[in-house]
Amino acid sequence: MAQLIPTEKMIVVKHNDLIDAAQRLSIYESRILLTCIARINSKGSLLHTDKFILTVEDVAELVGVDSNSAYSELKKAVDRLAERWVYFIKPSDRVMEAKSRWVSYVAYIPNEGTIELYFAPHIIPLLSDISKDFTQYKIENVLNFQSMYSLRLYELMCRWGGKEKTVDIDWLKTHLEVGEKHDRIDNFKKWVIENPLQEINKFSNLKVTPEYIKRGRRIVSVKFLYSISQKTGKIIEGSVVKKNNFSDSNTSIHKKISQSKTTDTPKKSKYHSDKSDDIDNIEYFADMRKKYGDAVTKAIPADMIELLKSQGRW
Repeated sequence: MAQLIPTEKMIVVKHNDLIDAAQRLSIYESRILLTCIARINSKGSLLHTDKFILTVEDVAELVGVDSNSAYSELKKAVDRLAERWVYFIKPSDRVMEAKSRWVSYVAYIPNEGTIELYFAPHIIPLLSDISKDFTQYKIENVLNFQSMYSLRLYELMCRWGGKEKTVDIDWLKTHLEVGEKHDRIDNFKKWVIENPLQEINKFSNLKVTPEYIKRGRRIVSVKFLYSISQKTGKIIEGSVVKKNNFSDSNTSIHKKISQSKTTDTPKKSKYHSDKSDDIDNIEYFADMRKKYGDAVTKAIPADMIELLKSQGRW
């Protein structure tokens, strides 16, 4: 049954092995999967027999597009989604590359205007029963992206944490599955880096600036410099997953930290940061804990402590 769900409570949680994998999805394929993933309790169990049901109206309303055009685009996305692979590059010393489909079954029912899917068995452990080594972000931060590279770059920056990251151009081409489409460096910069970063800066909670590193005259790497800004959510209408009572908000530890600050937190604590009420700034609190130990317990919100413990970082 449809219900009002604040987008700010819809959290996407993925194991870092899935974030790090080489993969490529169209933006509509991504929206289908993210709408399902955001309804999974990442700390609970998910079975290969658990079916996800989405209506076209759910996805159209979530991303703010016309439902008539959404029917056509989502039908195409369903047709392609069944063929999409996730490539795990060197998952172990013994295996150089492993791959898995995203879904084991996906269907579009035109008379009902619904999509049904089951996640593939090897993907399920990367979306559920997660206690550490994961990346999370609010779905509202990616809903307005039109480029598939915007979403992948955003996920990777959330995964990396910190304030900057330098990666080789060849690494990006592999992990974003660019192929030979943007072989010229000027096309690569425009379509894979600069245009996507414009979307990230405009629609998400990240502000990113690229710096290109040359070897001679050739650009070989890019340094991403990024920071976090606040973004306000909106109320949308969506449907819940039909089986196992998966939580739309994942778990209580995903609520905004600003709603759970305690009166014990010093007003001008030496540990205080202007970013301390943003759940995406978990690295800041992890560094505090590592540097000061138990002395920071009263300066960190209880929900953040619970989250750090769940990741094995407390």
